[in-house]
Amino acid sequence: MVMSFNSPVHSPSMDKSPGHSAGSSPLKVGFYEIEETIGRGNFAVVKLARHRITKTEVGIHWGLVE
Repeated sequence: MVMSFNSPVHSPSMDKSPGHSAGSSPLKVGFYEIEETIGRGNFAVVKLARHRITKTEVGIHWGLVE
C-alpha cells in the first residue's frame, strides 16, 4: 500500500534516517509511525511506515512542493 502526502516545503527532517531524530519520538501520521526513507526521486521521497496496531508496513509517498 502506498499513501500520498504533499508537503508544502522540503523539510530537513525528511532527510534523516530513520524517520525521526535521535532522542525524540518517531514522526506519526495517523496510525502510522514513519521509520525510514526507502526511496527518493526528483519530486518525492518514499518513507517506510508501520501501522501502530497491526504492524503492517506501508510506503508513504511524500510529495515535495517547492
